[in-house]
Amino acid sequence: MLLADYSSGRRRSMKKYKFWNHGSVECGKGWHSLIEELFEKIDELINSNSELHDFQLLQIKEKFGKLTIYESYCDDRIEKLLDEYCNRSLEICEHCGNNGKLVVKYGWYQTLCEKCFDEK
Repeated sequence: MLLADYSSGRRRSMKKYKFWNHGSVECGKGWHSLIEELFEKIDELINSNSELHDFQLLQIKEKFGKLTIYESYCDDRIEKLLDEYCNRSLEICEHCGNNGKLVVKYGWYQTLCEKCFDEK
């Protein structure tokens, strides 16, 4: 499993989200933009629905080749967003962010593009 190379600048930008408890991000750089887009969508939803202000994301990781997100509790609207973005990760190379697909390499499930599959 790759540990995300989240630069200090990216970590600082994530701190603006009150729902992020600053837990671990354990995935490749190819999914960083997807995660940032998801954070924006969750933030919009929370800001327009006061009953969601206690929502917390706890951990983000790759599991069996798919983006996996753990949260404190989930509202149906947030659950729908999480499912959508986790499923989208199955079409994005975890290493580079190009179009990818779920593959098994060396016994590990990974979502990779052809180039990264050949290189890794």
